[in-house]
Amino acid sequence: MIHVDRGVIRRERIARLVHGRPQHDRPYSGSAATDAAFVQLRRVSKSYDSRLAAVHALQEIDLEVEVGELVVISGGGGSGKTTLIELVGAAQRPTSGEILVGGRRLDLLDDRGRLEFRTGNVALAPQTPTLAPTLSAHETVLQASRTSRTSRPDDWTRTCLEALDLDKDAAVLAADLSADGQQRLSVARALAKDAPLLLLDEPLTSTTVAARARLLAAVPRLIGRATTVVWTATAHDDVPFADRVVRL
Repeated sequence: MIHVDRGVIRRERIARLVHGRPQHDRPYSGSAATDAAFVQLRRVSKSYDSRLAAVHALQEIDLEVEVGELVVISGGGGSGKTTLIELVGAAQRPTSGEILVGGRRLDLLDDRGRLEFRTGNVALAPQTPTLAPTLSAHETVLQASRTSRTSRPDDWTRTCLEALDLDKDAAVLAADLSADGQQRLSVARALAKDAPLLLLDEPLTSTTVAARARLLAAVPRLIGRATTVVWTATAHDDVPFADRVVRL
């Protein structure tokens, strides 16, 4: 597991909301990674083979995300946002380039190494929720909270469920929740894990207006000071507490 020195983390994310800290919204232009960055992509490309021709999902991307920073990756469909999330989260290997998280070279890991890295260091809420259908909402979040850095999994589970307005559905099986409820449960599970790296892949896609507001209020309140967040979003999604918005 990656250990982060909490002493160097910026404090109080919610203050950004109160003080109206502006986003640095800029198109992607390729910025060289530095040794201070927690997440570093160096000339990363990812291609997929198809029957007709190779599909280039990402081409020579350079990106850095500092410890404790929340960066939104914005772009349209097919821009490579989900591919980027999966590369940073060690779910895939790049076709070329280097990926470092906490100083560890993910592009050099084999399948087992990437699985071990994900288990110990990454919390992911995918665009399409992948939930165990036979677990209740409470069991889903409790299972994640038992691997977190908190010493009170029951209290932390309750906090995450309440923050995402799922406490009334705690006994409901994940498979029986609405699409909106499953999306919120996926985010609650990721938050409960309290991993050093939190990846949210378009978490607002299937949510109602009320649920979007609830989710946007919950995330900055529940993420740890030492948590680095990469959040993908469409061009229409506003994440007001982001440190930066990078457009693909």
